[in-house]
Amino acid sequence: KAKAAKTGAAAPGGVNNAEVYRALLGRLLAGEQAAGKTIAVADFSYVDGRASIDGEVVAVRVATELIRMKDMRVVERKQLQKILAELNLQNTGVVDQASAKKLGRVLGADLLVVGSLDELPGKLLEVNLRLASVESGQAVSAASGQVQKDWL
Repeated sequence: KAKAAKTGAAAPGGVNNAEVYRALLGRLLAGEQAAGKTIAVADFSYVDGRASIDGEVVAVRVATELIRMKDMRVVERKQLQKILAELNLQNTGVVDQASAKKLGRVLGADLLVVGSLDELPGKLLEVNLRLASVESGQAVSAASGQVQKDWL
């Protein structure tokens, strides 16, 4: 059963917004039994469908903070990208329920983080994260916040 979205205004700043991503992940994982599980992070996509490296940058930073938490196994992003390409999902930015289940089985992941981006004024991005159970393909948690777009 999906839980209500966890929201909060994560203040932009810091080296690569690390504390902002940690806060987002704290809200996303709150109440989840994620310790010891394997988690994969898919690239994020803009809600308006535009092509950009921004979704990859945000996904890499989310994965980096998950690794730093040290209580979950994080699927290597190159392995994830290879599987996404094989499933023809690499350019869509969309991972639906059936795709999440198939992706998780192939990767040996229990959980999948997917998300969307929306550009705001002042080089800010609204980041919306969803945590999906690979077993059911259902979203089990969500969180959102803002990050500073501090890359080129």
